[in-house]
Amino acid sequence: MPGASGYDVGHRIRSVCRQGRAVVLVAVTDRTPSKQIPTQIYEAGFDCYMPKPVARPALLAHVPRLLNH
Repeated sequence: MPGASGYDVGHRIRSVCRQGRAVVLVAVTDRTPSKQIPTQIYEAGFDCYMPKPVARPALLAHVPRLLNH
């Protein structure tokens, strides 16, 4: 979304989801997050985060936990 950060997008999706069906949000970051970044990711409504490049096995390893969240 032009002009919006990933945090903005997470907040917007969560505000809509509270009114309807549940959605699992995974933040994909361009680098390994610092200690402060994970807090911001979770506060924005994301369920987990992964640094790029995301390997398919790593993403699939998170799926069972995310679906039971």
